[in-house]
Amino acid sequence: MAFISGIPLYNVWFGYRPQGAWPDTTHLRRIRALEGTASAMVQLDRFSFRTGGRLLFGNDGNPSHIGAMLDRWFVHKDPDDDPIYSECAASSDPKAYYTIMLDMHPEQNKVPRGLAMLLCQLISWISEPSSMDPFVLAHPDFDIQNFFVSEEGEIRGIID
Repeated sequence: MAFISGIPLYNVWFGYRPQGAWPDTTHLRRIRALEGTASAMVQLDRFSFRTGGRLLFGNDGNPSHIGAMLDRWFVHKDPDDDPIYSECAASSDPKAYYTIMLDMHPEQNKVPRGLAMLLCQLISWISEPSSMDPFVLAHPDFDIQNFFVSEEGEIRGIID
């Protein structure tokens, strides 16, 4: 973070008004931050892979291969409990990758179970692109605290 010149997006989004900005100016800065974030995420499609999972790096700092995905599941589904981590195998089947957490943690109640079944059906209808590998690099944590912007809302850096 020491190498990023900017302020947390949180400050721009929730009322910090650099140089006494008016609400309309804050609104424009929010839009600029959203557009910049979307643009940054779209650029990640240049990094596509045949297999989905956690990206692993070699000694030279370059991506070397895809490893297992970590699953953070809370005891009793309470986010205040300590997380449990389990490894999920890397996958070359996008639809199986999309539903692996549903398969690992099946719902017991009828309504959530029905929603999970509906989600699986909808996923089965997604057509996969044929012009590129099916998996792309993605940011795993879109928390507002992970984005840094200029005072005008332009993206300066993304962490985590």
